[in-house]
Amino acid sequence: MGNVEFSVKIYSNTIEIIPLEPLKDNSIYDITISDVKARLGEKQLEEISTKVYTKMSPSYCSLESVNSLIDSINLEDERILYYIKEASRYTEYISGKNFDEANVPFNVYQFVKFRATHDAILKLFIEKASEVGRSGKMGEIEFKMSDSIGSLKDLLDYLKGESDKWESKVLSGITT
Repeated sequence: MGNVEFSVKIYSNTIEIIPLEPLKDNSIYDITISDVKARLGEKQLEEISTKVYTKMSPSYCSLESVNSLIDSINLEDERILYYIKEASRYTEYISGKNFDEANVPFNVYQFVKFRATHDAILKLFIEKASEVGRSGKMGEIEFKMSDSIGSLKDLLDYLKGESDKWESKVLSGITT
């Protein structure tokens, strides 16, 4: 996505950024504010960067529901949101239905939650597997990547089992 034209309003110590075109769903907007100086004096604001995520659609479960399963594993929200959207699209494909995001059937919600979590952890597992056994020395600092990624494998197996269970309930149309 390219740059978005915007206007700026400043009120006391607040900066309001107003896009000149509507924001698009399924988008991530990077906002960086730099070179802000006080009107009087020499104070300068440190550079500020943030991301704004617009509505991901379809989205048949919440970011919080996936994070509740793996909150101790620090994954980027944008990665999880991508997998939620993809699992939601897959749900529509296998069921042949679109669902009301405000009233998602429980079986669909559960399937998307476990499928998105599985896919996010699978990506992490692949990344970690490529680092297994790597070691080296930089000056006085030595490092060695663990040879064990078994706990992630166990988690993947559990998530796959739950995903398969709920997928079969989506396919059969069972709502609970």
